[in-house]
Amino acid sequence: MSGLVTSTKSSKLYFDYSATNEVSPYHPPFPFRLPQNTQRRMAEIAISEYTVNSLLYHAHRTNSLLFHADSHTPGLGNILKTTCTVDEVCLSDQVEEIGKAYPGQRLEIIIRTTQPPTVRFYQDEARLSLDGRCLFFLEGTRRKIGVIPFSIEALIRLQTVGSVLKGRITITKFSFNRGADFFGLSVEDLDGLRKTTKTAIENMTNGILGNGIPLSASNIVSSLRLSAIHVSVAPGAALLQANVDLYSSFYNHS
Repeated sequence: MSGLVTSTKSSKLYFDYSATNEVSPYHPPFPFRLPQNTQRRMAEIAISEYTVNSLLYHAHRTNSLLFHADSHTPGLGNILKTTCTVDEVCLSDQVEEIGKAYPGQRLEIIIRTTQPPTVRFYQDEARLSLDGRCLFFLEGTRRKIGVIPFSIEALIRLQTVGSVLKGRITITKFSFNRGADFFGLSVEDLDGLRKTTKTAIENMTNGILGNGIPLSASNIVSSLRLSAIHVSVAPGAALLQANVDLYSSFYNHS
C-alpha cells in the first residue's frame, strides 16, 4: 500500500493522522527514468508497467473489465448463431450440441476477468496475461446456457509507421480450464472450439492493428497543437512522444 499523509494531530494521549492511500500488489519503480530511445521529440510521456498494471488491478476489483458481444458485434455476430448453412461459420460447426438444443437462435457472451490481468513491456512488444470466464446466454434473455473458464497469453508487437500505429498480436497460449459447464462436454471435447476461438481473436485484432490506428492530434487531445506523434514500447514502459507548437497551443493561432 502506498499513500500520502495529508494532516496530523497529536496530544499526550493520542496521535491522529489522515492519509490517502492506494492498495496495489505491484511495487512502483524507483527511481524511474525515461527509457532510452532513438526518437527525440519535444514532449515525452512514459507510462510504466506499474501504472498500467495498477489500473488493471483496480479495474478488475471494481468489475470494470467486461466484454459483451451479440449478433450486432462486427466480426462475431454471425459466429454466435446456433445453426447455419454449409456456406457459413457458426458455433454448431464445432459444438453440435448447441444446434440440437437451440436451433435457429443466436447467443450473446459476457467475458469477465477472474484475476487481475498483467502486462509486461519489452522492446517493441508487450506481453499480456489474462484469466477469465466466458458466459453464454440466449440472446435477449437472461437464460445462461454455459460457462467456460479460460487463460490467455498474448504477444503484441507495436510500431509507429509514419503517422499510424500498427501492430500484430500472436496468442502464445490459450486454454480452456477446469470448471467448464458447456452442454456436459469436457475441456478435451471443446478443443475444436478453443482453436476456432483463438484464430477468430487473432484475425479480428490483427485486422484492426494491420490497418493501423491514426496518430493525429485530434484523436489524442484537441487543445494542443501536436505533430510528429510517435508511440513505442520500451523495456518497462510505453512511450508517447510528440512535438508541441506552444505558441499556437496557448494563443490559439493557426
